[in-house]
Amino acid sequence: MRILSIIREMARIIVSEHQFPDCAFEKNETLETLIFGSKIKSIGAFAFSGCTSLKEIRFVNSSLEAIDNDAFRNTAITSVAIPDTVSYMGYGIFYGTNLISVRLPDSLRRLSHSTFGNCVELTAVDLNQIT
Repeated sequence: MRILSIIREMARIIVSEHQFPDCAFEKNETLETLIFGSKIKSIGAFAFSGCTSLKEIRFVNSSLEAIDNDAFRNTAITSVAIPDTVSYMGYGIFYGTNLISVRLPDSLRRLSHSTFGNCVELTAVDLNQIT
């Protein structure tokens, strides 16, 4: 499909829809930057898993509430600040990434297993009030 081949060549995507579907950009090796707009409420499972060039994620005026399982697994992300509106994060979200630092919101009360599994460079996690 022509649309799929165009999407595979994109290096930067601005997301503004309400829900980002499961596996939407899984294994897209050209994607480098994601900018999530204010309308996005959830990111589906494996949405960006295996996007090995993905280094930057930004949330602009975010109303994001949920990030599902393995959404950013095996990416090149080095730093991320999860918006204060997020209350749910599934398992393995950042598994195998290049994360060095991460800030989690006060609204998040629980971490699922393998959230930071195999993140060998991770040196700083701001947990706020998570138990």
